[in-house]
Amino acid sequence: MTIRNAAGQVRTLNLPNLYAAPRNDRPLSISRSADRLTIAFNDSLGDDATISAFDVVMSAAHPGETVILDLADTPSGGNTVVARAMGWFVSEAQPYQDHRQIAEERRTGIPRQWIEEVLPRAGHHHSGPVEVRVGRWTGSMGEGLAIGLDAIDAQVSGCPMAGLLDAVYDLRLEHSGLVLKLPTERLSAVA
Repeated sequence: MTIRNAAGQVRTLNLPNLYAAPRNDRPLSISRSADRLTIAFNDSLGDDATISAFDVVMSAAHPGETVILDLADTPSGGNTVVARAMGWFVSEAQPYQDHRQIAEERRTGIPRQWIEEVLPRAGHHHSGPVEVRVGRWTGSMGEGLAIGLDAIDAQVSGCPMAGLLDAVYDLRLEHSGLVLKLPTERLSAVA
């Protein structure tokens, strides 16, 4: 990125590529203090390995222990499969986010909207309190997960999130191979 100020001075910045940056070798980081288990997701909401890692950590949670899900470092979002693994915190089907497919509506003029549910997972349940930490680097699926956990009465705290509130799809440009990330579904809290 090249920036020119009002005096005509030019400064060039080399910005890191989020998708080329080395990733943490563990999808989750865990810390424990008193009766609180904190699980940080390390921008791993798009990695299916996060599901089994989360299951291992949650299997070691003490009954009634407060579980803190730290979504503050999830800028690249993820997928709903990983988010639905949070079925650990429900005992019956619960709506967790409202989708509206904006791209289809723009293309056809016909709106498409649905409510996605999180289902309990057999043999995977935690009945203790759940807290969620969010911040400016909580993006896309991180935001959707925070919305969903709020819908099941988890306490969500932190500063404003990235504000994407969309499901983002990749569009690879044919000639350059570059990937554009475009929002195609509007996500909102379940009323």
